Order: sequence, then C-alpha cells, then structure tokens
Amino acid sequence: MTYTKDIDTLKNRYLALFDIDAIEAEIQNKNLGQYLTHNVEEYILGDFRFLADAFETFVAANVSQDKIDMLSDAFDYTYYHDKLAAFFMDPQNGFNLKTCHYCNTAYINSYGWHNTYGSVLEFINHATEGEWRLKFDKNKLSELNLQRILEDRKTSLFTSEAAFDSKRYLSHRIGTYKCLTINVEANHFDLDHVLPKSKCPLVALSLFNFVPSCQVCNEKLKGAHTLGTTKQDWIKLSPTDVDYSFDRDVDLKLVTDGSCTTFFDTRKANAAYRIEFDTSRERVYDKSIDLFRLRDRYNFHKQIALRILDLKERYADGKISEISRILSANFDTENEGKYTKSQIYDDIFNVSQIKNQCFYKLIKDMIERN
Repeated sequence: MTYTKDIDTLKNRYLALFDIDAIEAEIQNKNLGQYLTHNVEEYILGDFRFLADAFETFVAANVSQDKIDMLSDAFDYTYYHDKLAAFFMDPQNGFNLKTCHYCNTAYINSYGWHNTYGSVLEFINHATEGEWRLKFDKNKLSELNLQRILEDRKTSLFTSEAAFDSKRYLSHRIGTYKCLTINVEANHFDLDHVLPKSKCPLVALSLFNFVPSCQVCNEKLKGAHTLGTTKQDWIKLSPTDVDYSFDRDVDLKLVTDGSCTTFFDTRKANAAYRIEFDTSRERVYDKSIDLFRLRDRYNFHKQIALRILDLKERYADGKISEISRILSANFDTENEGKYTKSQIYDDIFNVSQIKNQCFYKLIKDMIERN
C-alpha cells in the first residue's frame, strides 16, 4: 500500500482526527495504564513493525476480556469510524483507493456528487430533477420551488451561488453554503485491521494497521484472523509494511495440461489451463494466497489471462513492427513515430491504462512473465 502524501504531513492530518486527551483520560479513569507500554499517540502513528511488537506483547499477556472491552471503549473505533473513512477517501491524503489491496479482484471506491459535479455551482446548473430530490427533502426544497429551479435554468444558467441563493428556492433559514455541498458521501470498501482490534484494542485506531479492502476479503475470508501465525509473518504479509513485496516476489503463471497448443479461441482452451501462483522466491505469501483463496478466485477469471496470451500470440514483435511500418507510411516525416512500436503495443495491451484496474498484476504478469 503506497502513501503518496508526505508521510509527516499525512501523520499530522491523521492525528488531528482524534481527541487524544479524551482517550488518555478514559485510560486513566479506568486504571488501564498498565496495559500500555507507550503513549497513545505512538499507538496511533507507529509504523507496522511497532504495532506488530505491541500486538505480540499484548496477546502474550493474556489480558482478561473485561479489560479488553474497557480498552476497546477507550480506543473507540466505532466512534471514530466515519472520520476514518472520510480520511481515507479524501484525495488530499493521497491514498490510491482503486482496488482491494489484498486481492486486486474488486474495486474499492468512494462515491458521491463529487464524481459528477466539480462544484456547487455545477450541481445547481446541471443536476437532474431526481438528484435534487435525493439531495433535499421537502422541508428544505418544496416541489413547487424545485420546478421553479428547473424552469429558471432553461432560460439561463446561474452565474454564482449567490445568484441562486437570492432566489430563495431553499428554506429561508438555510443558505446554499450550509446545505448544499459536493463532498465524498459514502464508500464502497472496508477498512480492515491487519492486526485484529478484537484481540488487541491498542491498534484499533492505528494508521498503519488499516488496509482498504473489499468485503469478501475483510468480512468473509479474513475476519479476525491475523495474516500468518508469527510476528515475522504479519510484517511480511501486511501491505502497510515497507518490505511488502507480493508484486515482486510472486509470479502469476498460466499452466497447461498439454492438450492445447494455441491460445486462439480461448473459450475452447479455457478448461486446459489454470492459473498458478509461483511463490518460490518468498514462500510466506502462500499464507495470504490461501487465506484470501486467491487461486480459486483468479481461476474463475482465467479468461483474462488467456485473452492476454492470445493477443501476444496474434501480435508478436514482428507483427507489431509490420503494423508500425504500414501506418507510418501514410504520414510525412514530421509525423514519423506517431505509430511507433511502443505506441501500438500499448494500444493493443492497454498497459498504461491498467495500473489502477482490477487484475492489474495478473495482466502485467501475463504480458511480462509468460
């Protein structure tokens, strides 16, 4: 998991979400200080290796369930959930929320008016009748006034929010700036705790313990499990650790039973192939592959891999060179290179466009390693 924001800036923005004094007061009032070996701020901002040490120490101490419950109340994930979700969805924080960080088979995203309208004024001028009704109930925008807005827009678009406000379409008590915002409103992903908070509440709010993931990975497959059984496993398998190397150390390969010699007509070839995960360089990744059932899930979609290898067979280097020569011949010397081999290759395999898409690693490995 990459952090494109300057890490110190990111940490400062993250820490501002929490009432540290309130958390510390709760710990003091319930006499829970003995279970903390560091201050609250360190648990919230510590890197994953720090968290793995804290988790291991806490679990080894066999803390009673009633104390775990009290610590859960202090490090209250439920209370901060909405703020945490908003933090990860905020584009200013630089998170690459496109696909699940565990499986890369499902999209994770935020949704809201911001995906369609870049500003409040743009919403005012272009929102549909249905979108207005979704945004405002009749206490704020009557049916009569909604129809007035739609009719007035037909004559001319509003030039400013103030011009819209002056018409008093909305409740007189609430102006545009107070009730009409173009924000991220919801999300389609889970925030998984790499180290389960149910076993160690001290890591319930930790920045580097969160991995945005799909519901299948988080709820159906991982749940309260850890990634592996040892601290070394947790560190190696966590996408938030600096040494996470799944993409580099695991190869996805298409293996055949030998009955098929071409990738053409991939529908017929489908049964003769299977996708395998080669973990010979780093065996620990077998544990996450098994936990998230990646072999089953990827083989359900092996048609994607077959299609890439079909394209590679159809468009070998010689073919691409020939296409480049033919297309470039139609242009004068100033446009020579418009149809270079690399450009045609990218047009065929779509390499530059797939990085943030589902099955990116599968496609990349089929192109580069098969």
